Amino acid sequence: MTGYTMIQNRIRSLIQLCRVVELNANDEKVQACIAAVALDDSLEVNMQGEALLSAFRSQALPFINALKRTTEFSETMAMLREELCNN
Repeated sequence: MTGYTMIQNRIRSLIQLCRVVELNANDEKVQACIAAVALDDSLEVNMQGEALLSAFRSQALPFINALKRTTEFSETMAMLREELCNN
């Protein structure tokens, strides 16, 4: 499985989680948290939901703002937006 496919699968799972816990996946801050968690390949699958909720609660803006400046984040956000448009 390619890195792109793995991130895409994480994004899909995280979007589904947002629906379950009633987080607005169209919100920019939620999207930043989804992208950050999707990029963290050190997280086990069963920890991604907890990581998303933790990221959303803390919203460590300096870290999110720094992450937004990376190419990987921009590419992940593009994948996320595509998934949201398809759902």
